[in-house]
Amino acid sequence: MKMKFTLLLYFSLYASVSFACLSTTQFKIFPIGISNSKIITFDVYIYRGGYIDKKNTDDFVFPKTSWSLKSFIGIYDLNGKLISKEALDVSEIRKDEYLKGLKISYKKGIQTIKSKFKNLTFFEPEYISFCNFQKKCEILEIIHTKKTQKNFLIYQNKKQLINLNRFKEFKRSMQYSDDLTSYYISSTRTYKTDKFEIVIGHLQNGQGLSTHQTSINKNNSENNKLENKPDFEFNKLENAVYKEPLLHHAYGFDFLIVSKKQKR
Repeated sequence: MKMKFTLLLYFSLYASVSFACLSTTQFKIFPIGISNSKIITFDVYIYRGGYIDKKNTDDFVFPKTSWSLKSFIGIYDLNGKLISKEALDVSEIRKDEYLKGLKISYKKGIQTIKSKFKNLTFFEPEYISFCNFQKKCEILEIIHTKKTQKNFLIYQNKKQLINLNRFKEFKRSMQYSDDLTSYYISSTRTYKTDKFEIVIGHLQNGQGLSTHQTSINKNNSENNKLENKPDFEFNKLENAVYKEPLLHHAYGFDFLIVSKKQKR
């Protein structure tokens, strides 16, 4: 009896660890347009977890990957602060890959936004780059000031304070951390209209980042090789959705920087 209990406890703990290794959360923002001086976006919370197929006993120890996608229509002010959001869609995907499901939800989101906001000025996707979890990328840099204990994103020599209070329900994650010194830049994007430009940095923490950063610092000449441009098109709203790189035990979020174009 004692042996059976020990084995049951072992497999229960092993399964819990397996689920935990799969666990990661992201918050993504996809700008669509501007209406009445408000930024309209397709937002999505992405959660990676695991599930057990009762028909396959191996899943008790090695659960299969599953994804939960909850999408919203977001309305932000011109400072990038969330004003309101409207629930749009929920998808549960039991596969290793979630991009197909995200594309379906994204297409539905664009159609809904077009029907709700008739005077919309659409954004044009302009630039995307994967920074491979560095502090300094080609167009964006994250810095931490020890004196004030504040964190900033730097774009075109201008500092933008990273204020997490700009997002509602931001802390809904096991992996969330208020310590932004542990976050690195995963990707950067820019969008434009005739009057505005939006820069989005995806910040993420997760397992293995400290080792990854140490290897970068040992050889600074490798920095430029780590950042890379993706091999998919990013020139129209319809194809501006993509899969963000993920870490184990990770939490990632998009942060908006909105700037008004200077008159020439």
